[in-house]
Amino acid sequence: MTFLSVAAIVLVGLVLRVEWARIAVVAAIDAAVGAGLILIAMIVILLVRRARWLTLGLSALLMLAMGLGSVAALTNQPVFHRLQGQNLENSKQWAAAITQYSRAGEAPPHALDIARVRLKWGEEFLAGEVYDLAVDEFHQALADDDSSATGDRANRDLYKAFTAWLQAGPPDDILRTLSSFLDGYIQTPLCDSACQQVTRPLAAQALYLYGALQLKQNPTYCDTAIAAYKDVASRYADTTSGQKAALDLTAPVTFVASIFDFPVHGTTPAYLSRTARPTGNGYFSDDYTALVDSEGDATFQNVPPGSYNFSVVFKGERWYWDAANHSNVLTATVTPLCKSTQFYSW
Repeated sequence: MTFLSVAAIVLVGLVLRVEWARIAVVAAIDAAVGAGLILIAMIVILLVRRARWLTLGLSALLMLAMGLGSVAALTNQPVFHRLQGQNLENSKQWAAAITQYSRAGEAPPHALDIARVRLKWGEEFLAGEVYDLAVDEFHQALADDDSSATGDRANRDLYKAFTAWLQAGPPDDILRTLSSFLDGYIQTPLCDSACQQVTRPLAAQALYLYGALQLKQNPTYCDTAIAAYKDVASRYADTTSGQKAALDLTAPVTFVASIFDFPVHGTTPAYLSRTARPTGNGYFSDDYTALVDSEGDATFQNVPPGSYNFSVVFKGERWYWDAANHSNVLTATVTPLCKSTQFYSW
């Protein structure tokens, strides 16, 4: 009886193209009303004493059948939602299928059917090169279902999406997520030796692009970019991006030495020295030269990153700065990638 009731409701739902569970509720109400009318008719027949046992028996059976059908329709709501979800999924009506599976009682983190639909939906977006929507669906699938099967499929799909997106040219706002994913994917069992060989250059490229983005966004404060470039250069030294990052970290930059309360009298020569021995006869290699301007700033161009001694020749005498304990005279630190400023007191 239950099977026949469900089958009938599904058939009506397919013909009328409405929600099957709603039809089930209407059918249950109709069956209950019908059973009630039959019961009333049986009572009337008995009262007028014209009853025939065959008629009463058939009426009783019909009333029982309608009652059972009503109960079946009302107690199988999740079944109707799930069946309609499967039908919609097969028709690639992804959003509607997710709605039906949700009404069937599925909820994160054990919504296996919903996660499967999202993966199919994301794979459809991926085939159409709509990478942002594909990635959103794959991430949501991971949140919907925490099973290993869903996780493996979702991560493989994310790998395909991110590598394709990287080659197509990703937007700035996805670089951090993209680089983190590829960098981590190499460490998973999903990426064998052949996968690692292909993925390492891509992960290095993504990390390098993320570092370049930090440099572009913060051209005067680039600690994040420096950290990203150093990371790529050290862990991916065998890749083109790793080698490029290492080269960028050694490229000459602009360095400004700014002196507070400097008694400016015209222009004063200033120097950056790789080697400085102030004691004894005194020696300063004076590798880079600039003039202290009226603001007390000496701007050195094209200086390789590293540690230097900063000194000026004021009124014929060499003046230099050292550490507070006088153990280090290399007190000018030229950082890589960005123009940097260091402050000194006169």
